[in-house]
Amino acid sequence: MAKVSGACISNPAQCPPMQIVNVPFAFNFTINALSWAPNGQHAAFSYSDNANGTPTKMWLFDTASNTWTSLAEFPYIDPPFWSPDGTWIAFRTQDGLGSEDVYVVHRDGSELKHLRRPAPRRPPIHHGRLVYRKYHHAFGAAR
Repeated sequence: MAKVSGACISNPAQCPPMQIVNVPFAFNFTINALSWAPNGQHAAFSYSDNANGTPTKMWLFDTASNTWTSLAEFPYIDPPFWSPDGTWIAFRTQDGLGSEDVYVVHRDGSELKHLRRPAPRRPPIHHGRLVYRKYHHAFGAAR
């Protein structure tokens, strides 16, 4: 995996060299985009390190230490979203049989919380802000 500075988009002439980032798993599948924390120091994404594609793990990348940590594991995990203050990561899980759930976890892997079983229709988790509004109590917001 390569880490490329955002400066390369705004000013290609001043683009610093790409940085190679080692990962603790083989890339056997298409990866989802990394979801960056608001402070830019951590990135979360879901990926399976098993050859058959399940279970999926929620991975956290720490830019300061160049380390990966597995935060949670479920049969399937959709791409995550960060709370506005960067303390929580929200994600939807699927069991492969039609059941879905929504969870949040701190970036250190603590306090994994099952929020509730979503309604039968797909929740609006593809719009991170909507998920935050819907589950703002789980992020500790007082709105």
